[in-house]
Amino acid sequence: MLGAVFGHMLLNLCRVTLKSSRGLAIGNASHALGTARAAEIDYQEGAFSSLALVICGIITSLLAPFIFPLLMLWLG
Repeated sequence: MLGAVFGHMLLNLCRVTLKSSRGLAIGNASHALGTARAAEIDYQEGAFSSLALVICGIITSLLAPFIFPLLMLWLG
């Protein structure tokens, strides 16, 4: 939620101007709410944001079954 509200303000403060960079950052950090906000602001940012959201979801679903048992061993 905070990424959707403050994400673009933070990117402006950091002087990130590329639409691809802004979209990928928002999609990675604030997921669906950030993607919806990015699409409201600029369609290219929204497209890159949704791309980042999907790629992160795929990577997470592929790696989680291997990482979770290792974390359980380490923490248990």
